[in-house]
Amino acid sequence: MASQECTGATRMTLGSNGNLMIPTLGGVSILKTDEIRENTSIPNVFITHMIADGKTDDFHSNDATVIEPGTIRYEFFFTALSYIAPTQVHFKYRLSGINRDWLDAGDERSVVFTNLRPGNYTFSVIASNNDGYWNNEGASVKFIVKPFIYQTRTFVIGVILIVGLILWGAITWRIRAVGEGKHPIAQA
Repeated sequence: MASQECTGATRMTLGSNGNLMIPTLGGVSILKTDEIRENTSIPNVFITHMIADGKTDDFHSNDATVIEPGTIRYEFFFTALSYIAPTQVHFKYRLSGINRDWLDAGDERSVVFTNLRPGNYTFSVIASNNDGYWNNEGASVKFIVKPFIYQTRTFVIGVILIVGLILWGAITWRIRAVGEGKHPIAQA
């Protein structure tokens, strides 16, 4: 720039050759727009935190976050660093076990999931800069939604065993009753 100080009412003008002319106190500065390069800087992506039914987890460890049974709402907050055009960063996300493909979040920096079944999940997010250069590595966090006792395999197997034992006992009792002649059909 011819000077760091611009006139009070700075008006930039686009020349016929595509150059941008900026009036300053030291003279006119010309910005050659054909020399402006693409933004090839890939943004770093971060998942800042998650809120599960009002409880915040900041993901300070590499271990999977454990979510208590009965949790309904899961909200993930993420961002990406772009020093050239931070408002033009574009995001995509997916939740393993729910989404096969990446879902477009646009410039939104949070996403909500509800009513997840018990299990292990990985939330992942990727981002692109204003010129479409994607950070395909992105960021991800793992979390586990714990089941209620009645949603566990142990409980289901236990119920099946108890019902099986009751049926086995009833059948055994009936066979003995018929064999001893105490059953009305056997007396006829």
